[in-house]
Amino acid sequence: MAAPVQQRIWTITPNQRIPIATYTTLVLLGGRYLRLIATTLLANGYTCKGSCDGVTGAMDGVNRWTTDANASVQAANTTTPVSWIVLTDGNGCNILMSFVGATGDIARLAFSPSGVYVAAGTPSHTPTATDEQVLNSSVASLITTSTVNDRVLHVWTDSEAKMMRVACYAGGTLANGNWGVELVNANRVTITYSPAVWGFFFTAANMLSTGSGMFQAFAANSVGGYARINGTTTNIFAGAEGSGGTFAQFNSATRLNLQKGVGQAMFPIVIGSTTATRQGPIGYIYDWWTCGQGVATGVGGVVFPGGEWIQLADNASGTAWPWDGSTPPQTT
Repeated sequence: MAAPVQQRIWTITPNQRIPIATYTTLVLLGGRYLRLIATTLLANGYTCKGSCDGVTGAMDGVNRWTTDANASVQAANTTTPVSWIVLTDGNGCNILMSFVGATGDIARLAFSPSGVYVAAGTPSHTPTATDEQVLNSSVASLITTSTVNDRVLHVWTDSEAKMMRVACYAGGTLANGNWGVELVNANRVTITYSPAVWGFFFTAANMLSTGSGMFQAFAANSVGGYARINGTTTNIFAGAEGSGGTFAQFNSATRLNLQKGVGQAMFPIVIGSTTATRQGPIGYIYDWWTCGQGVATGVGGVVFPGGEWIQLADNASGTAWPWDGSTPPQTT
């Protein structure tokens, strides 16, 4: 069977390096991580709604993150001056990155589906939105706590600036903070998305396609995400439609020729809900598949034959995202 065809047109900005030799503290590492993401999105159709360099903040369309230092002012809470930026995507959603956290590997990631972030009463504090959905509330590590390994960041954006996702590696291992705000390919006529997007956050362990990972219901700062359905915020979990009786079986050695003819099983990821009136599968995620077979522990960034898909998880089962067909991925 042929490999799946990518549904969206992607710009992949790979191998963005955060060198330990230059950035010897977690705060500077975290600040550069956030700025690289913002810079990539702005170069691919997203717009800046407002920003703060830790001193001056305003919702005035100005990008103040012109240096890593501008993005590296950290705060322990949302009511302290901090580096923050709000971007607007092609759906009209706002995406917030605010360097709020107890340590330099943590930040607050959130989005406003209707795009209504406003500056706080003190503009250098973290902005607020009446419909804010927090993906990581200053808890889960984004880049790991190591001060030994370089970080290598990969960012995906689509041609309409309506989808973004990120993954980061440290020492050949997928770091936490695999997150994004993306369109949903809705497949239920009985529910209405407003808009048809979801925001997600997965730790590295929960990117693996096992019963203990992506198939869990939403858990804050760990697995799953949010969507606004029938006018109400809904907790989302992710899973796969496979033919096995258990989550593990469709990645087992019994199905070796489903894709590519080289033993790489792939099944599309769906999102679901346990909320009343919108229970069960509620849509597909664009260009996100389960995969497995033969990828050793500790080996990340494996490109499938042909180069159009990359395996992200560093274990024998994981997830596949689009790749550009030519660039060797760096993970160390």
